[in-house]
Formats: sequence, C-alpha cells, structure tokens
Amino acid sequence: MSTSLRFFAFPDDLEIKLFPKALLDDCVFGERTVPEFAGKRVRFAECVIEMDGRQPLRLLDVRGSWWSFDGNGVYESDPDALRYLFSHLDNPNRDGPIVDISPVIERRQWQERHRWTPTVDQIELIARAIWPRRGEDERVGSVQGGGPKSQPVSSDARRAVQTIHEAIFTIENALEDLSEHSLKGVLSELRKQARHFKAERAISEGVANRVEEMREIQRRRRSGKGTWYAVVEVFRWDERRKSGESIQTFSEACDGKAKALEKAREMLALHAHLFGDRITLEASVSTDLEWQEVGEE
Repeated sequence: MSTSLRFFAFPDDLEIKLFPKALLDDCVFGERTVPEFAGKRVRFAECVIEMDGRQPLRLLDVRGSWWSFDGNGVYESDPDALRYLFSHLDNPNRDGPIVDISPVIERRQWQERHRWTPTVDQIELIARAIWPRRGEDERVGSVQGGGPKSQPVSSDARRAVQTIHEAIFTIENALEDLSEHSLKGVLSELRKQARHFKAERAISEGVANRVEEMREIQRRRRSGKGTWYAVVEVFRWDERRKSGESIQTFSEACDGKAKALEKAREMLALHAHLFGDRITLEASVSTDLEWQEVGEE
C-alpha cells in the first residue's frame, strides 16, 4: 500500500474543482497563473489517500488552507505560512521553570487565519470526486492554468530542490530568534567564509544578505525610525469561529513607528462600522521591510 496527495479547490462552499499537482507546482515555483481565481482568496483541500496501485482505497486525511491570488491570478506566497509549518511551533520551549507560550499563541493565531475545517458536505464532495458514483455523467472539473508551463523537471531535480527549501527553512529558523548583537556575529562569520571558501561564497553571501536585512529590521524596531505601515485588516469568521478569512486590508505608510501607531488607531476608529457578527478588525504596525501588501484598498 502507498499514499497519494490530491488537491481540490472550493471556489464556493459547495463547488469543487480538482487542482492538478503539476499546475500547483507551477503556481508556487513557476510562472503559471489561475485567471479564474484572480483577486480572490480560495479554500484549498489537501487530501491524503491510501492507494492500492493506481486505485484509491481510503481517504486518510483532509487539510484545509486558504490560498490568495493577485489581480492577475498569480499565487501570493505567504512566508509566515511556510515558516510556521517548518518552525519550532510544534515544539514550544519547555526548558526551565518558565514556559514560553508565545509560540503556541502564534500557532493558534496563524491557524485561525490560514486554516479552515471542511464541513461534512464538503468532504462528501471530495469523496464523490475521488470515487464518482456509478451512472453519474457529470465529472468534477479541473482548474485551468494560464501563462507558460514550466520546463519538465526530473524527480532527482525535484528532490534536490526540496532539500534546498528545507535547508532554507532551517536557516531562517536558526536566525529568527537571534538578537541584533548575535546577528552581527553571524554576519561577520559568513563574510569571513565567503572570502576564504570559494565553493561556498555565493551561498554564504546570500545568507549574509538575509542576516543584514534581519539586523536592519531589528534596528528599525528598536529605534522606531524609517518608514512604517499602519494596517487594519478585516476578518470574516465561520460560525464556530475556528477559521477566519481576510476580506479587506487598509494600510498607510508613515514616517516612524509612533506616527504609524497613531494612524492605526485612527484607521481602526474610521472602519469600526465594519465590525459585526463574525466580522472582526485587527490593527497592527510593521516596518516597510516586513510589510507585504495583501489587497490594500
């Protein structure tokens, strides 16, 4: 027995489409687009299926997530989603008498924004897509991609790329909790390696550039200087308040953190009328190095 992954999109609550694995890879790692999802945030279901050869036997698991596409149908990657999936959040620090619960809280907040739980009806649609009922003429449609198809990649190349991505996540996690002083030391060592080890030069310099960016972010946070963004995001929650969908984002660039905080309060008051049953608003500020536009109005 073996397992297989299939992906389905839910453009609406009870509308299902197969999302081909090749198209998914091309959207995430290539230049393919999905015109029908342009400017939308769409529910995706990742299905783990037990297989007997090419025959699906049993649906083992269904994991729901939200995917966002820009106005041209280009998949908008979420670095937080990848970082939290591969970070220490599954293993909060429990050394010593004081337990740091912030990773648990961050994980819960991330799950509320980026995950959704399929309903019984939606799981039934998935099952019927995998095992069509005898006599049914209508088959599940497939999501159609736009843009150039990626060059065929061998399985060895895909494994190599996967190993590289895992290494990148490992590096990011090793750096993210370091102090500004520690990052300075890391930067010094990386620059030294780049000078002395020619084979590693390009990689060392690339990581060093990332470390320098992280140092600058910490300097901005400490000083409050530079360009900061005031952000108010509007979320719509399901009836059980287990998963939320970002439906609107307002942002404004400000000169410094203090002005951004003041502007965020003003924006929160300005848009307070949007608050309602299962609708919440969240205000935040971030440096321009961290800010990613996700549907600014």
